[in-house]
Amino acid sequence: MNMKTTTFIIAISISLCACSSAFFACEQESLDDIIDHCLFNNTELLEDHNILGSSSGMQQWQVLGPDYQHPHFNPNNLNEIAFQKSREIWIIDMCTGEKRLLIPDYVSSLWDWGKTDWLIYTNTGMDLYKIKSNGDSLTRLTTYGIYNTNALFNSTGDKYVYRKIMDAEGFSIIANLDGVHLDTIGGPMRSDRMHWFEDGRLCGRNSEGIGFIDIASFEMTAIDFIYLHFTVYGAHYLYDDASILWGTKQYLFRTNVDTGERAIIKQGSVSQVYREFDVSPDQSTILVIRSDMTPGSPSYIIEERKHLCLMDIDGRHERRMMIDW
Repeated sequence: MNMKTTTFIIAISISLCACSSAFFACEQESLDDIIDHCLFNNTELLEDHNILGSSSGMQQWQVLGPDYQHPHFNPNNLNEIAFQKSREIWIIDMCTGEKRLLIPDYVSSLWDWGKTDWLIYTNTGMDLYKIKSNGDSLTRLTTYGIYNTNALFNSTGDKYVYRKIMDAEGFSIIANLDGVHLDTIGGPMRSDRMHWFEDGRLCGRNSEGIGFIDIASFEMTAIDFIYLHFTVYGAHYLYDDASILWGTKQYLFRTNVDTGERAIIKQGSVSQVYREFDVSPDQSTILVIRSDMTPGSPSYIIEERKHLCLMDIDGRHERRMMIDW
């Protein structure tokens, strides 16, 4: 074997080794090397798809399996997650796998989990209630109004804002943890689509676009303009890069507050829709409800299956939580 042949073989070997290393680093990257907590325990990959095409032409929906709604992280424990299943509220510990039923019935909407360990929800009678995560101290917070909804804790969890509707009139109220009214502000806000990230400001969708609402003045500022028909499923302020994470069916976006630049974090499809979401207390992980839809029988029915999914804050490593009943 001459010198040229030997050199060529060595070069090929080095090249193959480098390619192999790159393959295993990129394609088979271990979650254990990325995630230093239990959130991705007992999860599995979901495939991306767009089986319904650009227009399904179907008119009816049928939910198969658990009807997951309103997911929330425990703001004091990265590994605990609360969610609504039909009319129930459940909490799951991602380290132990323990699932516990917090409220067994009569839940209309689970709104938030506050820093002081209260969960707040609307029951089927349209009143607000609070309960500790261990099931203690269930307390009714409202006693009048046709609807008491869209409750949202501030960052310290010592007060909340919610929407009250009296007859045809709607308005927003700030209350303390005992339900005592502290202030009435502006018009009715869809605060479940927003994030109370500072004492005096919320972020999310307002009448101007994606941006901020000043609670004292009710002044609205937009940093990203969107079409009026867009359905926004949530928003969250990200402190590390001063941006707003927000979602609208087929996309999760992140918009930089200073530049207004919008980036796609996650792209779904006509049949792969991302709904409500929350961000972990360390802002490393997104908890989101993903709906996968397939043609049913008869063909004019869409069969929808909801999943609780986790992904990195940049949209990578999407995993389905394996907790189906």
